[in-house]
Amino acid sequence: KRLNEKLRDSNVRTKLEGLKQLIAMMSTGRDVSHFFPSVVVNIVTDSFEVKALVYMFLVRTAEQKPDEALLSINSFQKDLAHQNARVRAAALRVMSSIRVKVIVPV
Repeated sequence: KRLNEKLRDSNVRTKLEGLKQLIAMMSTGRDVSHFFPSVVVNIVTDSFEVKALVYMFLVRTAEQKPDEALLSINSFQKDLAHQNARVRAAALRVMSSIRVKVIVPV
């Protein structure tokens, strides 16, 4: 499957595979910001692994796509009230790590 299809797949394992490929591409210095919309839709998931990789991607690419990053803030705010402490901690870490001027007042 193509990477975009993997990111939008309903199967969690397939999404994880796609996100891992994407993170690997990022680590080699490739521009992966055009995958932003396909990644952001995965922020609303029950899988902590998927959520963690999405957060990692967002922190790295938010500066390149500030308007799209702003759209994901609502999901972070919901995760700040999540029942799982790991999810709350990850959401707080991401919110404090995103370097986009529009988000700072939030």
